[in-house]
Amino acid sequence: MRVILLFLLVQSSLPAQYRINGYVLDDVSGEPVPFASVFLEDNQGKGVLTNELGAFAITLDSTERHRGTLVFTSVAYAHQFVRLSEALPSPTAGEPQQLNIRLETQFVDLPGVTVLSDLGLRQLVRRALDRVPDNYGAEEYLIKAYHRSYFATNQGFAQLNEAYLTIKDEPYGGKSIRERDTRTYVDQMEVIKGAEDVPPHIRKFFDQQQFLTLGYNWVANQLYEVRLGPVFQPSTNDDLHQLTFRQIGEYLSGTDTLVRIRYALDSLTYAREQPEGQRPDHVGEVVINKTDLAFLEIKTLKEGDPTAIYTAYQKVNGKYYPQRSSFSWSLDQDFRQYPRIFNVFFYVTEVITDPREIKRYKTGKRLQGGEPMSALRIRHDPAFWQGEERMLQLPVDETLKFEMRNLLDLPETRQDSVSRDTSK
Repeated sequence: MRVILLFLLVQSSLPAQYRINGYVLDDVSGEPVPFASVFLEDNQGKGVLTNELGAFAITLDSTERHRGTLVFTSVAYAHQFVRLSEALPSPTAGEPQQLNIRLETQFVDLPGVTVLSDLGLRQLVRRALDRVPDNYGAEEYLIKAYHRSYFATNQGFAQLNEAYLTIKDEPYGGKSIRERDTRTYVDQMEVIKGAEDVPPHIRKFFDQQQFLTLGYNWVANQLYEVRLGPVFQPSTNDDLHQLTFRQIGEYLSGTDTLVRIRYALDSLTYAREQPEGQRPDHVGEVVINKTDLAFLEIKTLKEGDPTAIYTAYQKVNGKYYPQRSSFSWSLDQDFRQYPRIFNVFFYVTEVITDPREIKRYKTGKRLQGGEPMSALRIRHDPAFWQGEERMLQLPVDETLKFEMRNLLDLPETRQDSVSRDTSK
């Protein structure tokens, strides 16, 4: 009887949980705003991201729900502050509430701005490339990040990995990525095995620890060496002659002006310099801050494979560091339809540049590259993951559609198709 009474007392003392679901949409077009940040104004560590279709879900305790203000932010949009007590009716614990938000764009219509020619845009990109060593990570730094990766067959998820990582890296400049002493540690992780029909050698290949670092080492942190992603790997900026440029628009962000540029391989130049029979199939976009000539976003799509890569950067203490990245790769041809796609998402939750804080920070277990995930021997802590749903997950088809249409302007996916994968 005492045990039951104690249980009831503890249960009654636990704070009530309130779940808020919704969408973040563009105020003008009504299109979803993917990967927007949603967090509490008074506790920015408590937050989530919208998924590829703009959907989010956040769980708050009683105090946060009744007194809190949610902040919605995304690149090229004005911040929106929503006081929950005013925006939503009185809640009932355990029952989700719907909150749809429209963000006002800071886009400046092209007729109202100076449109640069291909030559002018080429010069702007070249100047931004020259500024990379000055703009990015000048000292040793530490990054805390959330990682999600999966590979999938036609039957659904074959393996789903989620982890919280700590990454220590050296500054840009002087050394290539391969030469820098980049160390990655795992603080918490969970690995979920799905479809059983995956050939053992395929599962073994994707069950390596190195895939937890791919979002950073291969995608988000290769700006200095790979420049504009996997389109080409120039040793000098003269290799920009293979590209053509077109201005998409401009954005205002405080006192900064951001210009969005579409680039593609020039068919005639490419045909003269590549083996016969090959065709240009790379397109992409970059966002450049014209104030300090820094890259804020890089998108790249290889249409024939297909491969889609996206990376965004953020400014911390005067320098730029990765903020988030995503990578999708269709593997049907190389892996005999096993798996169907491979996807990585990487999101930075904190950047630490103070040498004293870096030295004091306690790290988890260090990744060992090609070793299997199981070799990490990290004890799964269910309490850690409760309320740590960074991003609602989409079915494989919806994720692939988003990644590919992001640069190809494919037909829009319906908002009501958002759902959480049942294998999670």
